[in-house]
Amino acid sequence: MLALTHLVVGAALGSAGEDRRRGALAGVVSHALLDGIGHDDVTIGFRGQAALVAVGVAALALTWGPGSAVTAGGLAGILPDSEIALMKLRRRSTGFLLFPSHWQREGRRGTHPYRFPGPDVPVGVEVALSLAACAALCVAGHRRRRRSSRLNP
Repeated sequence: MLALTHLVVGAALGSAGEDRRRGALAGVVSHALLDGIGHDDVTIGFRGQAALVAVGVAALALTWGPGSAVTAGGLAGILPDSEIALMKLRRRSTGFLLFPSHWQREGRRGTHPYRFPGPDVPVGVEVALSLAACAALCVAGHRRRRRSSRLNP
């Protein structure tokens, strides 16, 4: 999945409570589950993904707060992909990867060790849904902060 999708799903799970540790754990677990869905995260490219994530992280941190469970869940959701990003920054196409859903099958680069049945998610649909979900989370965060400031002047 796109890093933005991992960010948004982790953030959404983090919004279920106030505990940053639980939000972070949920974000990492969701990463493993989402990677089982057929997807195309190559078309957008490394820079495109970095730009989408930077905007998403900034938006969530500004609306929910940088130390919130939402932001922690979102950051933890993308954390496993940092090993892929480091590999790309070093201009390597292969390397030892720690996160199980990143392990490639021998001789089948680009495949995952597990896939759930069903069609791949088209990249355009994934981007649109992730951006819409991120916007919805930001609206919810903004409303929550406004409501909180009214109650505690």
